[in-house]
Amino acid sequence: MADSGKRKIEVVGSDKESEGHGETHKFRKVTGNEPGEGNGAASDFLLSGFEKIEVLRDSAREKNIFIHGKIAGQEAVVILEKTPIREETLPEIFKDSRLELEMKNDIYSTYKLQPPPHLNGMYGSIQRLCTRPL
Repeated sequence: MADSGKRKIEVVGSDKESEGHGETHKFRKVTGNEPGEGNGAASDFLLSGFEKIEVLRDSAREKNIFIHGKIAGQEAVVILEKTPIREETLPEIFKDSRLELEMKNDIYSTYKLQPPPHLNGMYGSIQRLCTRPL
């Protein structure tokens, strides 16, 4: 079939809400005929146009944040969550991380640890808000 020049959207993960009042998507890879597309570059900047309205929830303990804002003029909630530390990645973390001393006394010291970039990821979800009346 001939290429129609339309965008192709590959949803990496998707969960529909039970009553259809909203839709939750994992970050998507977009390819097509717009500048920067076709090589996966568009997915790198999916949130570059996100306009923050307010932070709904910020949990340092759970390492996540919920942000209300707009993407392309449509209201949405973006959820960012740090990836967990896995036991199988510990040798690489210990070997390749950089440490920056923050505090030291005669009993203990604390450091800011900078792991390799591929081990310092985040999960992201975008939930577009319902615009129709219930």
